[in-house]
Formats: sequence, structure tokens, C-alpha cells
Amino acid sequence: MRKDTIFITIFCIFSVILYSQSLERYDFDIMKDGQKLPLALAGGMNLPQFSEVDLDHDGIKDLFVFDKEGNAISAFKNTGNVGTVQYEYAPELLEHFPKLIKWSLMLDYNQDGAPDIFAYPSQLGVAGIEVHKGHWEGNRLAFEKLSFGQPYDVLYYPSSTGSMVNLYVSSIDIPAIVDVDNDGDTDILTFASNGGYVLYFRNFSQEQGYGADTLIFQKVDQCWGKFYESGLSTAITLSDNPNTCAENFHGGTGGVGNRHAGSTLLALDLDDDGDKELFLGDVSFNNVVLLINSGTPQNAYMTDQDTLFPSNHPIDIPLYPGIFAADIDNDGDKDILSAPNDESFSITKENAWLYENKGATTPQFDFVQSDFLVGDMLDLGKGALPAVADVDGDGLLDLVIGNETFYHEDASLESHLFLFKNTGNAWQPKFELVDDDYLGLAALSSQHWNLAPTFGDLDGDGDLDLLVGDFLGQMYYFENVAGGGQPMNFAAPIFPFMDIDVGLAAAPAMVDVDEDGLTDILVGERNGNLNFIKNIGSVGNPNFNSNHEASPNNPFFGGVDTRILGGTAGYSVPRIWKENGTFRLFCGSQSGQIFEYSDIEANLNGNFTKVTENYGNISVGARAYPIFWDLNHDGFRELLVGNLRGGLNAFRTDLPQPVALKSPHKSPKKLAIHPNPSAGQFTLSFGNQRKGLLFLFDITGRIVLRQNVSSGVPLRANGLSSGIYLAKVVLDDQVFVGRLLLGI
Repeated sequence: MRKDTIFITIFCIFSVILYSQSLERYDFDIMKDGQKLPLALAGGMNLPQFSEVDLDHDGIKDLFVFDKEGNAISAFKNTGNVGTVQYEYAPELLEHFPKLIKWSLMLDYNQDGAPDIFAYPSQLGVAGIEVHKGHWEGNRLAFEKLSFGQPYDVLYYPSSTGSMVNLYVSSIDIPAIVDVDNDGDTDILTFASNGGYVLYFRNFSQEQGYGADTLIFQKVDQCWGKFYESGLSTAITLSDNPNTCAENFHGGTGGVGNRHAGSTLLALDLDDDGDKELFLGDVSFNNVVLLINSGTPQNAYMTDQDTLFPSNHPIDIPLYPGIFAADIDNDGDKDILSAPNDESFSITKENAWLYENKGATTPQFDFVQSDFLVGDMLDLGKGALPAVADVDGDGLLDLVIGNETFYHEDASLESHLFLFKNTGNAWQPKFELVDDDYLGLAALSSQHWNLAPTFGDLDGDGDLDLLVGDFLGQMYYFENVAGGGQPMNFAAPIFPFMDIDVGLAAAPAMVDVDEDGLTDILVGERNGNLNFIKNIGSVGNPNFNSNHEASPNNPFFGGVDTRILGGTAGYSVPRIWKENGTFRLFCGSQSGQIFEYSDIEANLNGNFTKVTENYGNISVGARAYPIFWDLNHDGFRELLVGNLRGGLNAFRTDLPQPVALKSPHKSPKKLAIHPNPSAGQFTLSFGNQRKGLLFLFDITGRIVLRQNVSSGVPLRANGLSSGIYLAKVVLDDQVFVGRLLLGI
């Protein structure tokens, strides 16, 4: 059958910006080993910290996940029934959340039905705990950062001299925040800054008549549980006296013998006797220790320990496990989750261990899986650096994604290119992993990692070539010798290409910046600047000055700097194209923000105008690596963003990309519109119980409306003027087209 084509040039935008100017999420399927990844675009997880709270005001506990790798936050709505585990990615529930760093835990400390946040301070140079008090705005949580009348907005307590000092928690620790003494308010357990003893900060809100609503802390025990953690052995030193602190490894209870390198805590009443047992992870070990409390809620006394919890399948997470409790399977008891907590050296696969509580009367934790949630995501270890191109010549855009590395215990590096073939159609992409070592670069990981791919016609022969940046600032060049429209066929790679070395973390893009007919190279780097590398060759023979700082090159192109206040690295990633005769430049960054610049084409030797430091108000965590391309042929670019956690997020944008809109399978069918002409309300008919995506074009070819529609369900064209419009409904397997006369 003849495949008709409808050519429509897109001139301007229809805004899809929601949630206080945030971009709307975009979704598509990603397949691995023949199976759909149900949480594919949730962004990956490396160092997750789990909190069980109601995030959407429906009375059901969901999961809030803070990822220490890149300070990213995620929300997962609990859609499971009793005895089942089922979560849906729900980033919209995080609309009003504050910026969080290092560690974050959620709980409802004041018992008002709105969860609160306890977190490491965002103020530079301050160690401790800041608190964000939650409240509901409709069914969305919003927060107020609490101030306590002291120099910094952190929790304080009175010292022995009466002066107020901040309640210290290390940036690498995770404290236990729980009602230790069962008096109805929230207390805190955390390690001393210079020792292996746990400090007990008791909340006196109830005692002072405030109920659970206030945070009034006093240090009431300098060695809660009476044990000592040396960090030199997995075993904990227990005291032989419930009223005496255990001796440290120097034989005393204070002084120079004290040490503290890093620990994670979880306090939970396992035996239902009112006092809290304690789970403890240490920065020096892979295991979790369980300490058994034989004391009382008021006076803890640890008398036994399981140094390899749980004994039936011990946690073994290199390095430095955190531990969390939540009713994952909705059966009314607490299950256990464990995940790595070391930013410098931790596993990047099988890094979320789930133990379900199978005990009828006493807890029994059975291992279920090592990839809870993350196994359902696209997760490529550390770092995800995407690019798009039609690799196999079938007319559909495929995905090529580089990563920084996977974890290995010997600290060796493992960096790949991953090829995801588009097995969908022009209107609805679907990507399937078909090659996890595309072009065979993994074997070279010891010298070249953090692979950053980009496609462009560098030699001007009409097909797309490939540049791949690496962490050491150099690039591979793969010349495509196949010709336009053919499956890509690359000549032997050239490395280092033209001996160009921009420093660290080369992130290239190919575009004719100076519009002389030759494709130039822009290269982002760790420092956050952009390098302009001018093509001084000719069509078919690209050539470049290898010194990126020498003329005609420019190492500070446009004055771009993607570092933010307090940051030493920028990790700039340039994306540039012409729109209506004007260049638009976007840059990913270390902070996770996307910078936008204008005033470029007539100002190549000057400083560009910074339009925004946070395009789309997106929040994907650190090391945002963006690509902008129209993946569904609706005339607008979608935005895919890789991140440091090894995952992807996707968004719709209002950035036009003029394209020829083609039917993926069949000739367009006639779209029935009733009534027509219409005074403003009309019905589209394109098959019983069918759903599609409507595009409404005015007579200039401009998209004035884009929304999901159902056949036979009335629509109202609010805000549209009288005139003639082209209505186009796109389904998975068919396109329907009709003419609408509005207001005539």
C-alpha cells in the first residue's frame, strides 16, 4: 500500500509546561532481555535511602527515595495490595520538595498527617540536622524550613555549659530518628563526632506540654545501649553492666581512644517489648550488625549481637551499607531494605536489597532480591550519557548511551556504549537493548571511560559520524562510510582524534557554529566551560588545530560557565541548533540544572546572554546530560536527560523541531468531526473505545492544541479563535485527519 506523507512545517509553540513552569514528563517503553522495564525512566539508583510515608494524601504509605549519588529525590506510589509489592514512579508528588543533600529521611514527627523531612543542612559549612515541616496543598506535600532562633537553621541542644550547640550528625552518617522512649515525640540517635558511642538526644516536647509538635532536645545519654563501636572489627564491644559504658579499644570511655569514621543506624522494636533494637552499618565493612536490647525504653542496654544480619542470608554490600524499614509488601509488618552509602566506592548494580518479614509472631527476614525498584529501571551503573541517531537505517531514531563506569571491588573501570534499537514506530518510540558493548569500547575502559557519544556529519558527506568523548578529555572519531539513509558502517576509530585534549570529561557536539559550511566541534568539560574547535579543513576532509586554546579555537566560548555557587566542577554538555534563524544553546551541568544561552550567532567572540540556569525547572540529580530531539514526530523536541545515577528521565518541551510528519504504517484515514462547523465543542470519532493523541493545526501550520483524546468523548476548544483548523489524531497503528471549522 502506498504510504502517503503529510508535510507540515511547525513555526511556533504550544506550551506543555505545567507544575510551576516545570516540564511535563514524557514516557516510552524500554525493553531488556525481551521484557519491558516498568520503571524504565525513573532515573536509576546508586545510593538510595528509603522512607515510608504517605506522599499523596490517600492514607497509604508510599516510598520516598533520596539518592546520595547526585542528591536526587524520587517518589514511588504504593499500588500494591496486601501481600503484594507494586510501586509506580510518581515524580509529580515531589512538586514542592526542597533541595536536599547528603542524607534525608522522612517521617511525621508532629503527627499531623503530613510527613516532614529531616536532612543534612544545605547551608555550607554546617553539620547537623535541618527540618522541613510538611503540610498539604491539596494532595501535594509542601514544606516550611524550620528556624530555631540560632545562627543556623538546624537543630540545637544545650551543652553542659548552657550554651546552645548544633546537634551534630556527620555528612556521611545516617542517624536514627524515632520515638526512642515511647512518650509520643521524636528522639534522635547519632554517633558522637569523635567516638564510637551513640548519643541519645531526647525530645522534651511532651514533657513541656507541647505534645508531639515541638523539637526540644537534650543529650541524656552519651553511650546509649552502653556499647562501643571501634570500626576495627565487625564485632561490637558490649558492656557487662547496664549502667556503665563499654570500654573503647584503649581501655577507657573517653579521650584519644575515641574514633568515628562513619555509621548508619536504624532503631526498631523487633521483639515487641517496647525498647528499640539497633541495626548498625559501618563505613569499613560490608555487613550490618543487629544489636539486641535487653534494657528498657528509657535505658537501653545491648546484650547480644548478630554481626552478619540476617544469618540466613547476610547483607553483603561493598561498601558501607545503610539500612531502612518499610512495609513493602503491605502485610502490616516492617520489612528491611539495605543499600550502599559510600559516595566514593560503592556497588552500582544489585544495590537495593529487600528482605521481607515472614515471621508470624517474631520477625523473620527472608531475602527476596538485590535490585528492589532499580531492577525495573534503565540503570547503567554510574553515569548515563545518551545520544540519538538512526543507527540501522530503518527510518527510526535509535538510542546510544554511554556510561561512566560500573563498580568493581578492585577499583577497575568498566565503561560501555549501549545500543537500544527503536522497535516502535515514528509516532511512538520503543527502545530495546540489542548491544551492551556497542563498538567494543569496554575493553579499553582502563584508559578511556565516561564515554560521551554524539552524532553529526563531521566530514560533510551526507551521513552521520560519531564522536565519543572520554574522561581524560580526548575523543574517538568513528567515520561513517555507509552513506545517508543506510545502516551505519564505521571505519576504524581514530584516537585521540586530532590529538585534541580539553582537560577532563570531554562532552562533544557537532554543529557548524560559524556557518562557513564546515562542521565544527563544541566540547564541554569538567570545569564547566565550553571549547569551540573550528573546522579548518574542507568538505570531505575535516581538520582541526589540536591545541584547543590556540586560535582559531576558543576555550571559553561565549563565557559559558555551568558551575554554581560553592561548586568546583561544572561538567558542561553543549546542545545547540538553529531555530527560526537563531541559535539556541543549552548546557547540561554537574548540578543537574540545564543552562540556556542566547545572542550567539553574531557574538562568537563575546559573552553569550544567560537566559536561565534551570531550563524547565527539572530535577534529575547531578551530572545532567541532555539531548533534545523530536522522538514522536509531533513537531516538538523531547528532552532526554542522563544522570550520575546511571538512569534516564524524559520530558516534553515546547521547543519546535520542523519535521515531515509521516504515517508510520498506512495512509491517513478520514477523521469524523461532529458538529462541524462547531461553536466550540465537538466530538472526534476514530473507532470504538480508542484513544489517541490529537494535534490541531491552524492555517499557518502552527500547532495550537496537543492533548490525549478518546473517540466519541466531547472536547472543547477553549481560547481558539474562529477559523479553519486541521485535526490530526495519531494512534499506535493509524493516523486520522480531518478539517474543523470553528466558530463559523
